[in-house]
Amino acid sequence: MNQVATPVAPTIVPEKKRDVSAISNALGLAEAKRRDFVLNVPEDHLRSDLLDPAYWAHVSRELSAFDRIEARSETGEWFCELVVVSAGRNYAVMRELSFFDMTGSVTEPPVESKHMVMLRGPKKFCVVRISDKAIISEGHSSRIEAEMSLIQYENRIAAS
Repeated sequence: MNQVATPVAPTIVPEKKRDVSAISNALGLAEAKRRDFVLNVPEDHLRSDLLDPAYWAHVSRELSAFDRIEARSETGEWFCELVVVSAGRNYAVMRELSFFDMTGSVTEPPVESKHMVMLRGPKKFCVVRISDKAIISEGHSSRIEAEMSLIQYENRIAAS
């Protein structure tokens, strides 16, 4: 006699809900659990430099795991948020949490133009001479205001 095995449907056991909850001393204000820092990144430093543990050698003693660092390019071109993974005597391991390009859409100046408008961080929008990167005018609160200043400047130069 041939016996054929009858397929048996698998029994699905519902997963039992875990009986866990947060305890009150584990919850706290961020100010008590970690520190927040701001770093103004010099113009000649790259964003990728911030992820090199040796970059933090001179300040690593101030850092602890889970501290946050808001890094801002001095030129105002970018902003990123970092978290400290670990820190030792002369190193700190970072991970980038977020990055934001502050320049928006970048348009190249026409070839015949001698000046351009740039966002320069604390100096806000500036009019810059292309040949030597000298700042002609600064402190403009918007790109349009800086472009108006550039037009006036170029008209004064052309009239003289």
